[in-house]
Amino acid sequence: MTWSYLRRDFLPPLAICTFCRRPLHSEKGIVITDEVGTEAFAGPSCAKKHLGQPEERLLDVSRLALLVVADEPAQHNESAPTPASPAPEIGAGSSPTSSPQRPPLPPIDEVVQYVRLRCEAMNGFKFAVSKVLKLAHDEYKQSGEIEDGLRKQIGGAMRNAAANKSVLSPINVKRCIGLNHWLVEAVQHTNKDRREFLEQMQTHLHRFWMLTPKQMAAINRWGEHIRKRIDDFPLLDEEAFSGVTLPEFMQRNPSSRR
Repeated sequence: MTWSYLRRDFLPPLAICTFCRRPLHSEKGIVITDEVGTEAFAGPSCAKKHLGQPEERLLDVSRLALLVVADEPAQHNESAPTPASPAPEIGAGSSPTSSPQRPPLPPIDEVVQYVRLRCEAMNGFKFAVSKVLKLAHDEYKQSGEIEDGLRKQIGGAMRNAAANKSVLSPINVKRCIGLNHWLVEAVQHTNKDRREFLEQMQTHLHRFWMLTPKQMAAINRWGEHIRKRIDDFPLLDEEAFSGVTLPEFMQRNPSSRR
């Protein structure tokens, strides 16, 4: 059976991970689907282990959260996963056998995706929206297209950022959005008088578009407290931002020295 990502959605009571059979206690979780449209749920670590990295097509930015989930050692039986029981009903639907097989998805427009992520999903991040990106985003919203000159300019910048392992690279942008998702969730499950550390980490992420391995490890230690209430809050990849570089214009503020 082949599973693929579908969306993140609110979980019903007693939802369980279809792979490890553990209960899922988060308010929202990962919904997956098989070839015939059967839907089931998966925890973040199991989803990454069994399905790999998600492709982002619908700007469901919470799915990017899986990009910073650690490949943690299995804590359960390493034999083949228990076959999924009939998936919980999510809304009205017919029998899975009556669902037609899904056609292949169209290719992702990487430039449009990058523009939308920078302009729509990085609220609070310093330097997120440049003049060129805003112009391209405004054009996309108006016509559904980005003209060739802007497309080439942005595409070239994306390639250079990737080659230089810059924090501006498409993959690092996605990791920033993914980590921000978990920080927001952690803040939501932490008492107001104990949020200072998490808010400091979020402020640093918004300013520098990266966290150090030590900072990521500290968040994981903090996560131990959160897992006492939300046991499917994941371990994060402490090396998620290792090797990324800060472009010169982001270093001009003396406070950027670390």
